[in-house]
Amino acid sequence: MGRLILTDFKCVAETSEIGSDSPYFVFFVGKGRDPDAAKLVTIRQPQWDEDVNKGNVFHPNAVVGSVDDDALILCALMEEDLDTDITTGSGAFRKVRDHMRSVFTAHAADASLSVAQLAEQLIPEFQREIDAHRTNDDLVDVIHVPAGADLAQQGPFSMEGHGGRYLVWFAIE
Repeated sequence: MGRLILTDFKCVAETSEIGSDSPYFVFFVGKGRDPDAAKLVTIRQPQWDEDVNKGNVFHPNAVVGSVDDDALILCALMEEDLDTDITTGSGAFRKVRDHMRSVFTAHAADASLSVAQLAEQLIPEFQREIDAHRTNDDLVDVIHVPAGADLAQQGPFSMEGHGGRYLVWFAIE
């Protein structure tokens, strides 16, 4: 077990929004097959607000949480327009978290599914649920982040949508 860290990200191309981007990340982490351990985490830093442009690289080194090798990790990249729609403690946050816990429980009950297969089934659920509860922020992309000690060597992960493209790096410590 280790801690999942959002180590770095680079804006390769800004989204089609007017002005600089204001990205933030929403993670769903399903631990093993335990629905009670599933959680939602939002990572946003004030210095990203309307200040992310093509070529900028950021090093947040933000802890997402503890993960095991069999954790399901989904990462959504959002672009904030006014206020952060999916923020810790908000009604939208709780609705997305509760829905994802519910579908994770249903799908994780099938022990024959690998984590990659679970991700394939739950990414569309995560996208739909975020879309249903966002007010004006844009969902850029959702990816599966494979857990494992070699995660840092697997990056960067590309996230693209709404005209934007970001490279994202993770590590497990």
